[in-house]
Amino acid sequence: MSFNLRLLNLFFGMCKGAGGLPRGLYELGFRVETVEIRFTNSDRRTVAPELIIASEQIHHTVLFEWKSGANTDTDQLQRYSRITTEDLVAKAYLTRGKCTIHDIAVIGKDEHRDRIPIGIEEGGYDFPVLVVVADGLETILNGFHVAETDAAFRRLTVNWDTLPTTFFPVDADSELWEFAEHAIPLVLQEMQKGSPRVLANEIGKDIVPLWETMRPDYQGRLENKIEAVIDRAARREFSNYLHKNERAKARTHTPTWDVMENPLVGAADKRLKAWKAMLKQHKALVEYFKDEHRQEDLPLRGE
Repeated sequence: MSFNLRLLNLFFGMCKGAGGLPRGLYELGFRVETVEIRFTNSDRRTVAPELIIASEQIHHTVLFEWKSGANTDTDQLQRYSRITTEDLVAKAYLTRGKCTIHDIAVIGKDEHRDRIPIGIEEGGYDFPVLVVVADGLETILNGFHVAETDAAFRRLTVNWDTLPTTFFPVDADSELWEFAEHAIPLVLQEMQKGSPRVLANEIGKDIVPLWETMRPDYQGRLENKIEAVIDRAARREFSNYLHKNERAKARTHTPTWDVMENPLVGAADKRLKAWKAMLKQHKALVEYFKDEHRQEDLPLRGE
């Protein structure tokens, strides 16, 4: 699991009170507000935190920026420092009671614990800095402005091996085979319901929580991978059942496929036989995308 997905699933899980994870944030009323949002600060300069969580109970918001590398960006830190409560209310759409106080928290890898704090210290910022360690998260610089929140993060113990992964199973950097694992079963569910069409953004909403709160360009990156997976399925493994409808996109505003034949809504014995066959086709599709030496197939003219 990527660094990004590990942290997204951790905070989704903690804010939902998932079993096996620390409950401090959940008991303080923290909930996930938005993922991959882009808005402007008081200087009208853009910021794009990976995640925002907030608690109306203690009037505290935390914006997270995580770094997989060793260095922070001086300009980015300065832009974060210029975020105000008014920005969070008017541009990030938080209610005022949740963001009376806010923190910018930077999370990096343990191997970069000596480098990550440098830019924050040199800039005189009071951003809490945490690193991912073998058994959780460790705060290595500064503290959160709200004592209860700070206590919840010191020290935050996590068993990474049992971390739930269902909250955010893929991100924009996930491989196509990972998208195939999640998208095709949802396509089959749509067919079971008798849906005449499959829409890429609806599949995305079923895969990824808070789809609507992500910035459009990030949605687009996920949608492109969903489209690539279903396109391949419609051309090969599921060519008897799905057909790309390019004209419909003008109305649906998302890649769209028509369900041409649907054996999953017929007689019970035929449904079972078709279901088993489709599961095999799904497995073949995943294996195709896992093959590093695969030959990319392009749609024929007229397909």
